[in-house]
Amino acid sequence: MKLKYYFLISLLTFHLSLFTFLCTPVHAQRILSLQECCELAEQNNIKSKDARHAIETADEQKKFAFSKYLPEVNVTGLVFKSNKYLVAKENFSDFIEEIIDAFESSTPDFHFGFLKNYTGANISVVEPIYTGGKLTRYNKLADVQKDVRQLQWEVTKDELYEQVEKYYYTLLSLYSKQKIIAMADSELVHYHKDAKNALEMGIVNKSDLLTVELEQNKNRSLKNKLVNGISLLKRALAQFIGLDGEDIDIDTTLLMKIEAPEMLLANHLSALEQRHETALLDKNVEAQQLYKRIAQADNLPTLAIMGSAVWSDVGSTRGTRFNALAMLRIPISAFWSNKHEVKVKKIAVQQAKDLRDEKRQMMLLQMQDAFDKLTNAYEEIQLSQKAIEKANENLRMNEDYYSVGTINMTNLLDAQRLQQQALDQYNDAVCEYQMCRSHYLIVTARSEQSR
Repeated sequence: MKLKYYFLISLLTFHLSLFTFLCTPVHAQRILSLQECCELAEQNNIKSKDARHAIETADEQKKFAFSKYLPEVNVTGLVFKSNKYLVAKENFSDFIEEIIDAFESSTPDFHFGFLKNYTGANISVVEPIYTGGKLTRYNKLADVQKDVRQLQWEVTKDELYEQVEKYYYTLLSLYSKQKIIAMADSELVHYHKDAKNALEMGIVNKSDLLTVELEQNKNRSLKNKLVNGISLLKRALAQFIGLDGEDIDIDTTLLMKIEAPEMLLANHLSALEQRHETALLDKNVEAQQLYKRIAQADNLPTLAIMGSAVWSDVGSTRGTRFNALAMLRIPISAFWSNKHEVKVKKIAVQQAKDLRDEKRQMMLLQMQDAFDKLTNAYEEIQLSQKAIEKANENLRMNEDYYSVGTINMTNLLDAQRLQQQALDQYNDAVCEYQMCRSHYLIVTARSEQSR
């Protein structure tokens, strides 16, 4: 009876476990194209988020600078009560106090005292009429800073795209290596069968069979390393594009564009003017010039007008008073003290111009270097293709030689390894070419063509 009871409990537990397994949602692997990876990185990467926050901050700073054109309005209120008068006869000399006492004694309804209770409110409006151009320049500076943040965001996007492409093309290269090893494994299976048949017929000794098996073990080790490398790289890509922890993979049907470098060659001087980095350098010069003009504005007069309305209730006196005020400020001492600050700003302007000139030259060198690397990568592909042709012919000849018994298995496997190396070199060359192509298009202001 007990055994039957335990059996029913075990059966129920099994069915519950099976039901839970079947009801658990299975998350399918997400296959991503290169374009999708770039878009996800733009949305989710921490650099992307920081850049967008910087743009929002610059926008708020611009609004703050514009608000300085508006009048400054302040409202204050005051209620004051005291158990004693703030101004009483005790505050004066004995002689004055005696006069007040005499006056109070002759006038019973009069008591000398002032400010025991007070209620009042005040509203004031200040409008700057002329500030030496500082307000206008501060607003222009806010515009420049917002443009800088937007340009930095564009530069960040290019950097994100290039990094994504490196991940993507490297993964494609590793998948290609897996196919190369699979092809080599297929050949080894054939060689193993031939060696086994030859051994059974007594044509060769056992060393040929063992040599093939050792080569098969070597390929198994390579396959394990590739699997681990692909898994690690996919996790790194997922983290970079904001899908950390998700099971992703790439679309391996991506068409590899292998074009002659001359087809991609750009006019580097024209490309220089289109780059976001060039615009950033120009904005830096513009910002330094505005800082200089702001410093110069400190030497100029300022004019502001102010109006206020004051309502007060003091003792038996209650009423409203209106005031108007115009204030002109002429900074006399600034003409000789502020000139040093202006000189410092002029130096900063020249430094910004010098930096711009240097960076422009460096960007031209960068573009030429990127094109040279692209050319070398393209030439490497051509050499690798020729190497594959020779390796294939060499392997075919060695297979014929082995079949007639003029060479041993070691010679045949050496030829097979040469073919595998040639295929690997071509695969690496294609991967390098794709990354060089992407980099060259980005540094010549054509990032949208790299994807």
